Amino acid sequence: MAITKITNDLIDFNITNTTSSLKMPTGNAFSGVAVDGMIRNDQSQTAGSAQSAMQHKTPLGWKNYATAAVAPYSMDYLIVGGGAGGGTNSTNSNNSGGGGAGGFVEVTGGSIQIGTVYTISIGAGGAVSTNGGQSKFLPLATASGGGYGGAGASTSTLGAGRAGASGGGGGGASTPINSGGAATQPTGQGFAGSSSYATIFLAGGSGGGAGTVGGPPQDWGPGPGGTGKVSALLTGSNIYYGGGGSGGAGGGGFTAGGGAGGGGTGGKYSGSVSATAGSDGYGGGGGGGYDAKGGGSGIVILKIPNASYSGTYTGSPTISYYGTSTILKFTGAGTYTG
Repeated sequence: MAITKITNDLIDFNITNTTSSLKMPTGNAFSGVAVDGMIRNDQSQTAGSAQSAMQHKTPLGWKNYATAAVAPYSMDYLIVGGGAGGGTNSTNSNNSGGGGAGGFVEVTGGSIQIGTVYTISIGAGGAVSTNGGQSKFLPLATASGGGYGGAGASTSTLGAGRAGASGGGGGGASTPINSGGAATQPTGQGFAGSSSYATIFLAGGSGGGAGTVGGPPQDWGPGPGGTGKVSALLTGSNIYYGGGGSGGAGGGGFTAGGGAGGGGTGGKYSGSVSATAGSDGYGGGGGGGYDAKGGGSGIVILKIPNASYSGTYTGSPTISYYGTSTILKFTGAGTYTG
């Protein structure tokens, strides 16, 4: 029988802050006289993805140590994509379509794996005649960007609103009426933009919102931007995200407001009333028409039970507390570790 000698080089089991380790006896199945309390590494077995199994001797025989599966936990999250810009205006027109809102994705009770690193990116608001960017909470979900507004006084090729999470409004023109962009990429994150109007001041169509389609133009001006969608689960109060931008009023008439949830207001040439941009952090579409503007950036919000919150993240989220939950609001890139 082998004898283990105790020397001054023996590691004290009570030592702290050490990078040393204890090597267990290793080999195939034990063939000697087993005594309860023995511990060894059996290379004739596997444990999960490991090529050997740690085991200990009990009165009932050799028993392998097992790695218990760690149960996931649930949390809520909201992802809003970047809003699109209003459409370009030609030299002689100021009636381009409003930008579509960024996509709205809200999940209640999403499953989070402990130790998994989730990557967060925020969709930028699109410049004039540019779609909004995607916001991502990977590998779980992506919110697409909105589609930009159609160009004013243009053919259907340039005048049509572009598709996106919410579509852009069509650009105003006497003929043809330019269609609003469809809600695609994928469906379910927003609504279509409205078509332009071909009488009086040739008003541009308005961008769709996360909650409704863009408002149709009237005889004397554009309709409002599509209404955003409300989220109450994250903070306990109703906050709208993803409002569409309204279209341009052309040479006269009235302007219309952007959709609730950060949508920009369309501009009007008469009186040099500039459009307003979509709101950052809400994914609002930019207003079309005179001095058209870009869309607002998106956001990712996590609502995590305090009992499950790991406290491990990167980036610069705003941290707040509601009830028994911790809320992280990301307006820039980062990660969260479950």
